[in-house]
Amino acid sequence: MRTLLYILPVICLSFASLSAQDAPNFIVEATDGNEYELYADFLDQGKTVVLELMFTSCPPCNSFAPYSEMIYKDWGKGDYDVEMISLTIQNNDTQTDMAAWQQQYAHTFLAVGANGGSLQVVDLYTNGTFGVWFGTPTFIIIAPDRSVLFNIGNGSSGAGKANAISNAIATTGAVKPPKEVDFDGLVQTANGEAITDVQLGLVQTIANLDTTEIDGSFVFNQELPVDSLHQIVVSKSGNPLNGVTTYDMVLIAKHILAVSLFDDAYKLIAADVNLSGQVTTADLVKIRKLILFIDTEMDKSWRFIDGDCNLNNQACSIDEVIEFEPSDGNQIGLNIIGIKIGDVNNSANPAALNEVDDRNFEGELSFEIPNKSLEVGTEIMIPFKSNNFDHISAYQFTLNFDNNKLQFIDYQPNELNISQENFNLKFLENGQLTTQWFDINEQTFNAEEILFYLKFKVLENIELKNAIEISSTLTNAEAYDSDGNALEINLAFEPIQKTTLNVFPNPTFSDLTIQLNLAETGTVYFEIYNSIGQIQSVISKQDLDEDQVHNITLATSNLSPNIYFLKIKKGTEVIGTQRFVKY
Repeated sequence: MRTLLYILPVICLSFASLSAQDAPNFIVEATDGNEYELYADFLDQGKTVVLELMFTSCPPCNSFAPYSEMIYKDWGKGDYDVEMISLTIQNNDTQTDMAAWQQQYAHTFLAVGANGGSLQVVDLYTNGTFGVWFGTPTFIIIAPDRSVLFNIGNGSSGAGKANAISNAIATTGAVKPPKEVDFDGLVQTANGEAITDVQLGLVQTIANLDTTEIDGSFVFNQELPVDSLHQIVVSKSGNPLNGVTTYDMVLIAKHILAVSLFDDAYKLIAADVNLSGQVTTADLVKIRKLILFIDTEMDKSWRFIDGDCNLNNQACSIDEVIEFEPSDGNQIGLNIIGIKIGDVNNSANPAALNEVDDRNFEGELSFEIPNKSLEVGTEIMIPFKSNNFDHISAYQFTLNFDNNKLQFIDYQPNELNISQENFNLKFLENGQLTTQWFDINEQTFNAEEILFYLKFKVLENIELKNAIEISSTLTNAEAYDSDGNALEINLAFEPIQKTTLNVFPNPTFSDLTIQLNLAETGTVYFEIYNSIGQIQSVISKQDLDEDQVHNITLATSNLSPNIYFLKIKKGTEVIGTQRFVKY
């Protein structure tokens, strides 16, 4: 094994012709017993070389020794783009002395004693070729293109000198090795509820690196380049209607109209459904389409921000990324806040992925319609009433109907100001009609007031209660009072009304009064038969209304004293019979 420095012959012969920017080649033997050639082993391999001119008893060198090892580790400990070599300037620093010095300061980079060839290399850099030499420690940086940066950090000490050296290394094109960064933290709502199934990854990766547990926690690690900005990407999929109801539209509308402004920035973010950066009626339109299943997608269902940023007092990034540099250390104890878009009253279930949260209902809203026996070919207007429509702000539901028995024709407003935007007719072929309504000024109606009508054509004889129902098949069936309490929606059927008939006076000497209350509006016929079944007269009356008492006078002067039967017919159906006596 060689113990002397060898300057390559070609270099020795031509040294005088080298540019001041070119590093001369050399071979040294390090304390590890191996020989190293500057060009072949380092520069030609694309590595930057850092030379430290020092001696073991040099106080400034010993003071800076911990920083030297820090620089070496930071640049990959020789396994990446940078190698580092300590070269003593004194004859009495042998390989053994240098090895002891390495051990004393826990150095892991190369060191060369006087008997390993250090002095000949030192002469190359202290003869004025590359600049004025001021003493130890001196740091010389040689780039792969053989250019030389001389006396880096001169005049500085400690961290300042270390930063100057590291910055100079970076100018040679060297890149710091990836750093393994540990990540952990919690994803929660602003109210502190854990959000599950949140996916976390990095811009540099394709795959998701972790998904939050039931307590909202996550943990993963990744090797990352240290000299660039990185981003943790946070996302959550699932049902966009989780926590989004017509009552949210009430609150957003009140904010837009300045009736009741939102009291925190999280609600403003939640209300910006179309991600325009502001809350407008366009957000109401988007929510309405989602609730009615006109649209089924949101651009983003959840937004995430750094929980350490105070939204009410700071400008915080809300683009679902958290920026960091690996040089800042491990990203431990991250606090991430999730905001469900469209949910301004915080009713979303943060543990739900695909399902809409089941409500805890505080009461009910009952719609009432009259049950009827329906005849094929007829058209019916179904009046919707309610006996407890008291301070109601909003409702929404799916109306299911048997599309083999009924065909939807139209809707008609009455006490409620409804229009086309309150309905989705896209699913009529499936026997489904979605509807919703809200008013920032809650409404109250009595049990006799008709809220609205739905018109159907009857395709088959059926009893109405067997052909129609309110459900949550598409749009969830729920209502809200003025305090935001969720109410369950029910559909009640009034019993089928029977036609009632009464005649008086009975017996009669002159005219007969017929008192009639029809179960259904229509044209009725009055037929009078004698006791042996012979028809005596026929009287028609057009379009009598249902649920209304009609008094009809029937002259009997043409009838002889006898027993008679009065029949009331609707079409061919007899809907009432009454016996009377004429004197």
